[in-house]
Amino acid sequence: MKMMKKVISAIAVTAMVAVAAIPATSLKVEAAPASYITGYDFENGTGMSPGVNGGTPPTVVDDAERGSKVLKLANGSSSNLEVKTATNGMGPYDQKIVQGTPSSLKFPNPFAGKSLSGLSISFWIKVPDDNAAKTAAAIMGFISGDKTVQHPDKEAGIDGKESVEDAHGPYIYGITCGYQDPVGDGFNPMVYFVGLHHNKLELHDEEGIYLGVANKWQYVTITANNSTTTVYVNGAKKELYRVIDKRWNAGEKDPSNPVNTTQVKFLEAMAWPDMQAYIGNTGYSPTSEICLDEITFYSSELSASEVAALYQTAQSGSTVSGGSTGSSGGSSSSGGSSSGGSSNNDAAKQKAAEAAAAAAAAEAAAVEQNKGLTDAVLASLEVKGMPSSATLSKSAIYRGTSQYTSIQASLNGVILRNGFRLSNFIAMDLNFGGTQPQSVAKIVADVPSGFNTDNIVVARINSDGTVSVLKHTIENGKIVAKTNHFSTYAIVSLEPGTPGSASANLPKTGTVAGGVVAGFGVVSVALGVLLLKKKKTVLE
Repeated sequence: MKMMKKVISAIAVTAMVAVAAIPATSLKVEAAPASYITGYDFENGTGMSPGVNGGTPPTVVDDAERGSKVLKLANGSSSNLEVKTATNGMGPYDQKIVQGTPSSLKFPNPFAGKSLSGLSISFWIKVPDDNAAKTAAAIMGFISGDKTVQHPDKEAGIDGKESVEDAHGPYIYGITCGYQDPVGDGFNPMVYFVGLHHNKLELHDEEGIYLGVANKWQYVTITANNSTTTVYVNGAKKELYRVIDKRWNAGEKDPSNPVNTTQVKFLEAMAWPDMQAYIGNTGYSPTSEICLDEITFYSSELSASEVAALYQTAQSGSTVSGGSTGSSGGSSSSGGSSSGGSSNNDAAKQKAAEAAAAAAAAEAAAVEQNKGLTDAVLASLEVKGMPSSATLSKSAIYRGTSQYTSIQASLNGVILRNGFRLSNFIAMDLNFGGTQPQSVAKIVADVPSGFNTDNIVVARINSDGTVSVLKHTIENGKIVAKTNHFSTYAIVSLEPGTPGSASANLPKTGTVAGGVVAGFGVVSVALGVLLLKKKKTVLE
């Protein structure tokens, strides 16, 4: 049986940062380093959300060598990282991801909101063949929303650089089955971080870590700080070819140039709330039928001795079933239990029960958090532009009620803003005893605590089930929205998502963080007002 301990029962609270629901498979590693954050062992499903639209999602399958459930990716098309040029209206330092259809899942960024001195990621991996390694199958990626960064040379006042364009685009950290052909020109990095203005680091695997080990499990740990990245395989450090651009954080290539002061450092970027985490979606190459297991995350740069100890723990914790001696790649141990049967079933039931208890506790906290947010907004709310004889009636709609769930379904069924998805919302009913505005009335209320004012939508849920987006402004810390009809309203917090589709968000259980209960499905947004059923009510 895997050496995976109890479900994390405590609800982590990180100020002003949204984190996702405790996944049903988020388990703690036995004897894990103190900086352990979370992990996935896939015994009870993925605990993750759908990834890139159009790709075949990874699936959970049985693996005899691991003696457990593992995650298996499917073949997919490439998601390429490309540099934008002036010919397509963007500056020469800009970048973009040309989205393919990789086999992918997304999950809450475990590093979000943390003050990182370093970070580490460990996982068991099995590559199906050499071709999958050579073509750099995507393993994991972290992709931010678009950013704008001033060129460091402009800030430094270097002659001739005063007019250098700002850079626009996402920050991307990726892990692939990288392989560099020592003869050919083509290569893909195994680990890379790409910021803006050449703030880039790449590690290339010239020796071919994943070559010649087809269908053999290996344990990989990747550690990083603001200057270096190190890769370990089965507890041993690997020497990889390091490609570094001059503005890579604290490890500048060209000391004669000014020290980078405007470029965001790697660890800062990885902790951004909008840095979305993916399995199988990076800026390089397609995904193949690789398998992953026991993915774990740490908020520190693990030392070589810690990595070695972690590997020994992971190795001894692997289950072998049916008398198998495990993988010759060193991932399984012949000393593992082969009894399987009832003991494995009992352990699975216990973990499922613990997961359910943790989810229930998380949901209870989320309900309480939502109640506090809603009550505070209602206490501040007033309506202007109605006759003095009309009396405002306002009532809260709390998370956990059927009406709240219905509103959630309505919001999830539409696109609210392009490239964004639903993160959190509060809801309320407003009316004046049937009296409607003669022209336009204004709703004025405090911004819910923790809601980013740049990513707020005010929505009206109409009696026929359609959703209208109201025009609003933020004035002196208050939301001011115009309406020509009173009904049910939602103040919605959005977060960056995948453009072009809408799907379920705000799962039934959630972890409370800094006034935001975060859900992770995909909702993107078009301008204007979008329909759920048959008609729309537009406020011009």
